Amino acid sequence: MLFMTKKVVLGLVLSLTLSSDLYISSTMAQASTTTSAPAPTGTPTTPQPLPNAPRAFTNIASAVGKKYIYYQGGLLNQAVFQYSGELWGLDITKSWPISAGAWTNFTAPASGPAGPVTGGHSGTMSKDGSTFIVTAPSGNAATPFLYQYNIAAATWSTVNAPAAQASQWSTRRLAGMVTDPDTGAIWYVGGAFADGTATNELDEFQDGTWTANVTTSAPAGASSSAPSTLNNFSQGTTEIYNGRIYIFGGITSIGGQRGYQSFQSLPYIDVSGDKPTVGNQLTLGPTPPPRQNHCSALTDSAKVIIFGGYDANSKVTMNDVWSYDMITYTWSQIVPSNPTSPRYGHNCDIHGANMVVYGGQASATIGYGRDVQVYDVMQSTWMTSYTPKQDTTLISKPLSGGPGSKSGLSTGAVIGIVAGAVVVIAVIFGGILWKRRQKQIEIREAQLEKEAYLASLRPEGDGNKSGAHSPHYSPSRPAAMLTPGMSHDNSYQGMDQLLTSGAGSPGLGGQGQNVQYLMQHLPDGTIAVQPVYLDHQPMQMQTSPDMRVTEANGSSGYVSPPMPGVAASGSSGSGGYFAPPPSGSASATYVLPPTPAAQKQTVAYPQPTHDPFASPALGNAPMPPNYGSPQQTHPEHRK
Repeated sequence: MLFMTKKVVLGLVLSLTLSSDLYISSTMAQASTTTSAPAPTGTPTTPQPLPNAPRAFTNIASAVGKKYIYYQGGLLNQAVFQYSGELWGLDITKSWPISAGAWTNFTAPASGPAGPVTGGHSGTMSKDGSTFIVTAPSGNAATPFLYQYNIAAATWSTVNAPAAQASQWSTRRLAGMVTDPDTGAIWYVGGAFADGTATNELDEFQDGTWTANVTTSAPAGASSSAPSTLNNFSQGTTEIYNGRIYIFGGITSIGGQRGYQSFQSLPYIDVSGDKPTVGNQLTLGPTPPPRQNHCSALTDSAKVIIFGGYDANSKVTMNDVWSYDMITYTWSQIVPSNPTSPRYGHNCDIHGANMVVYGGQASATIGYGRDVQVYDVMQSTWMTSYTPKQDTTLISKPLSGGPGSKSGLSTGAVIGIVAGAVVVIAVIFGGILWKRRQKQIEIREAQLEKEAYLASLRPEGDGNKSGAHSPHYSPSRPAAMLTPGMSHDNSYQGMDQLLTSGAGSPGLGGQGQNVQYLMQHLPDGTIAVQPVYLDHQPMQMQTSPDMRVTEANGSSGYVSPPMPGVAASGSSGSGGYFAPPPSGSASATYVLPPTPAAQKQTVAYPQPTHDPFASPALGNAPMPPNYGSPQQTHPEHRK
């Protein structure tokens, strides 16, 4: 009978730890948008109990301070379901083996009340690293909801929940909590309640005051149908980077439907502006399988490490490691040669290059007996000891032409671009002046040519103002009419007159012909000569030897010669380019050159495949829109 009672108690512990809100009906997992993780190689390490460490093993609140990683509360590793009120610190300033961590017990305060006795709560560190802050869901609305541990004074202070939220918040667990490294504001996101329901509530705590149910909206410029709120969320993780709170995995629900949040698109809340906005960030690369109760940590090199978790559909506890690059939006799986044991409900906290994993449990066992593991993010290896070291991994560069990428130009580069632009403008202006000068020269040459040509048409001795005329000149004949469109100015008096030429006029009719020549001044400064025979015999118009088509001449305009390998106007060349036809031509259709294959976008941004458990389509984040330049060291880890 006693044996049966213990089995029932053990089953109760597991069922409370993985409550109805932790499990998802297997009938909802009929499709998956993620890839299966390859099996790690090597032999898993066996967790060993520690003699001097927190008694709690899961559902613990933790945060990284200047000298310690602080762990508070959690579920005790015993047959009777009970929460802890302990506060422990794990020294991150000195080396120690994972079998004997450098633990210090801070449970007893220097004065005043002790910390809360609770579990499944959330924790974070203040911006300046002086205060460890935890929530305290106790089921009693009359008790304080927020506890603040002053590290220097070793004392606790408390803050009540807003009166309107006190009753509901008293059972609000498994929520996200982050500190904005820019403003110092603490954001409390999502969570689950005692009745199994979840929430998408966003709350802010700053300067000792709560602002509950902060209103969110769709991003500026989004369509009118874009959602203004996220789905309900719990049992995932939250990380803040460049003013955006990202949600990784866990359970999402809306309209009574619950499922796993896909890692292919990451819901986010942008708190960098005056009013928070929400959206979805699409990602690249193979994505982690869906999970809950995993852990995550943000490295100094702007990468989020995901480890472990539980899939309630397949009843699988995981030990895989994934890395998400916040700059390139790309997932990568890491397969260490010496994997550690699978677990869920554990804590991940990072300092420098070391991600410290504490506690957790597996499907077949209650707990790991206060197990500590250390993962080196630079070597991608599980270590047997902890040694303080910086993360010197290079921060990725934004994808070229990718969403949200920025130029990141230095001051010198900007100056160079401006100087180059000035040179280009000067060259263009100089070219215009040179062209105008050349035009003036051409007009002057045309003037001289006209004068010489007119002189060549006169009979010898006709230029002596003696009144002598050509032998064929007949004063009784009427003067010929000017051709339509002829014009002249005062500079060329008599140019548009009807001339006569006698025998022997060079090149213009030969001897014995009675012919008159009509001179026309064309707009470009050249001369057209129209011979008019007195016996009405037609003859084609002649032009001066140096006449040419120019930009100001005629309706056809100026047609530049085609470039090598490019066909003439109206036909396709080897380069696939169609030169525009001249102005006034019959064809009015211009064909633009196609984009060369080499210039097309080489990075594919996948559209998310159908996932019945993912959040409804939210406004996608512009990839990457108003996204700030990466910081060499994440502000959250500056101490």
